[in-house]
Amino acid sequence: KPIFSLVATLTMVFSPLAQFAPEALAVDSGWRAPSDNSGGSDWSNHGNAYTSNNLYATVTGNNKTVQSANFNIATITSQAIIRGIVVSLEGKTGGRQVNVSLSGDANLSSTSAKISTNTTGTTDSTSLLGSASDLWGAAWLPNSFTNGNFRVKLTSNNGAGTYSLDQLMVKVYYDILGCTDSIALNYNPAATQNDGSCIYNQPAQNPILSQSCG
Repeated sequence: KPIFSLVATLTMVFSPLAQFAPEALAVDSGWRAPSDNSGGSDWSNHGNAYTSNNLYATVTGNNKTVQSANFNIATITSQAIIRGIVVSLEGKTGGRQVNVSLSGDANLSSTSAKISTNTTGTTDSTSLLGSASDLWGAAWLPNSFTNGNFRVKLTSNNGAGTYSLDQLMVKVYYDILGCTDSIALNYNPAATQNDGSCIYNQPAQNPILSQSCG
């Protein structure tokens, strides 16, 4: 009689189940403050905006600009996709606000401006511009956030009084592409978004025909 025996062998395969691999939350840079300005400043005491200490960088008058630089954002891996940027402005205002724009190429180009929303009065408030999913209308690469490339430009608008900035900070949100399934052979614990590259050990059934005489 013919006897069929099934021999299982282990084969590395790219599994369609990889698309259902668990994903983690996006990574962020943490809040980062500048440590320098780029190309001069129309503001007074700009260095006071580097830390939150109730000492202020101030501006009075319209269309006066400062370009903040050197945020010392940790290197973002080349496998990352930038998801959003948030700018925080802690300060107070006599009625004037500032227009905030970003650059990832050392001011060769910049985003459209967002307007600060600090509360008028003598007490500090925090204006948060952007979000974890807001790219400010621009395309960003991981190396856009190096000290040599990234800038935040603040320009006073035509409101009244003095704008006083206690601290400027930035946070960058991004995903890291890779295999997010911990049972895969090429699991990447740093990955937050699965890219379909997971490889698994999976049994493949190979029929082998053997025949006995009797």
